[in-house]
Amino acid sequence: MLLFPVMNKPIIVTAPPIYNSALISALHKQKRKAVSAAVIETILFDNPHFETVFQNIKSYDYIILPSKTAIHSFVYQLKKRNIAPQTLPTEFIAIGKDKEELEKHNLLPMLAPKEPSTQGIVNLLRKTNKNNPAILLLTPKVEIIPEPAIIPSLISGLKEIGGLTFIEGYITKPVHSLASSIIEMIRQNNYQLIALSSGGEALALKKNFPEIYSQMKIACFGPYTAQTAIKEGFKPLLIGSKFSSFEDYAQTINHFLSQQK
Repeated sequence: MLLFPVMNKPIIVTAPPIYNSALISALHKQKRKAVSAAVIETILFDNPHFETVFQNIKSYDYIILPSKTAIHSFVYQLKKRNIAPQTLPTEFIAIGKDKEELEKHNLLPMLAPKEPSTQGIVNLLRKTNKNNPAILLLTPKVEIIPEPAIIPSLISGLKEIGGLTFIEGYITKPVHSLASSIIEMIRQNNYQLIALSSGGEALALKKNFPEIYSQMKIACFGPYTAQTAIKEGFKPLLIGSKFSSFEDYAQTINHFLSQQK
């Protein structure tokens, strides 16, 4: 029996809007039908504690912006205070393709970990020659769903390396509602795969479909996304081993689906 007998069924992409179109585009390049179904959203959060952070903004050796929304949040705070990025004597750190966003906003010089993950950031900083560096980390404020372990784990790792300041710079939460067509598609099993790009998406899916989530056909961007999904009771059919870009993820998905014929 074929796992995916109807090949024109779509791949459901649950990434937040800021990443959703990029993954859909990558899947289209692989000649795969994909539909947008963002299950979480990210919103800039003008945290009043930024005032304290920016009083000492030039004291940080490293500023870590672990997502595109974190980068946008930091850029907003810079513009709000008329601070030019090049005046900051720091090194900026982002993950994977998000380093292009650093370049776009002139957040330089920058470092990018060899492994495109939060653990990769920890591994990178452990190899630097700076003793007890001052580190600033922008984190999400997670609402409604439990916080995935990935950021708390990053915080724990960074505390072992240097003096860490972390501040919530944006909100991550489930979308208010999904389109009825997406709900029906999932309930009727009328899709090939649900492509997850983060653990938060697994948590949001579980919240929206508590009675069927464990039977969902899901793919995970990489092992860290899968770690949360498995912990929550999902059974991934595919876990990406290359997770530096959505192009890699789309190629992995395409190869997997091709093997199901």
